[in-house]
Amino acid sequence: MPKKIALFVLMIFICRFSFAQTQEKTKESSSEIYSCPVVAFSAAFVFPGADMQSYFGPFWSFGVNPFYKTNKNWLWGLEANMFFGDDNLKSDKMLEILSELYTDQNFIISSGGVDAGVVAYNRGYMFSANAGKLFPVTKKNQNSGIVFTFGTGYYQNQIIYQVTADQSTPQIEGDYAKGYDRQARGFQMNQFLGYMYMNNTNKFINFHVGLELVEAWSWSTRDYIFDLHAPDNSTHFDLMYNIKATWMFRIGKGKSKDYYYY
Repeated sequence: MPKKIALFVLMIFICRFSFAQTQEKTKESSSEIYSCPVVAFSAAFVFPGADMQSYFGPFWSFGVNPFYKTNKNWLWGLEANMFFGDDNLKSDKMLEILSELYTDQNFIISSGGVDAGVVAYNRGYMFSANAGKLFPVTKKNQNSGIVFTFGTGYYQNQIIYQVTADQSTPQIEGDYAKGYDRQARGFQMNQFLGYMYMNNTNKFINFHVGLELVEAWSWSTRDYIFDLHAPDNSTHFDLMYNIKATWMFRIGKGKSKDYYYY
């Protein structure tokens, strides 16, 4: 009998301790600010400006952004983005660049003697190191709020020509394409302002949305531009106005800044 009583008392103690621990965790305030690494994947719809606007219509940008969020809500990270246009080289620019290749009927002849059906679009990428700050708007979740980031890094953009006819067009393929592709490289600066939401319990329900501005200064990488009959020694200034959405995956959760118990 004493053993049964002792076992019963021990069970009550274990249950009481487990309940207290559970109650303590559930009553822990959601206002804790935690530090953690995050991997983010973004998509942006881009409206070009400045020099870029004279060449291209809107296009898409997709990227990956690993960063670290501190328990002071500072954000430190890296970002890589790829640009994808879809037949968005403006028609007047295409006629200007390829003017020497067009016939009187305004088409480019393929190797088979027919209209090559050329379309053109931009491809590019940029890499940057970013820093930023999160400003909570409510004490109920101090890991969410208004976010501002800025960064700087490398930038490249160029024209890609695609032949829709099932034949080759050697005058805009291979090394010849380099004389028409307007490839340029340089550096860029970017600023983002938006809203970040980080779920306190679910590591996968995290995102931020907002507006991003990118300024890029670049120079031609080609020794000779065919339609200019000379090298391009000018400085190009491009702007990108981005509507950006990012899905974030939190990796673990570090030590929080403050804990509150009731």
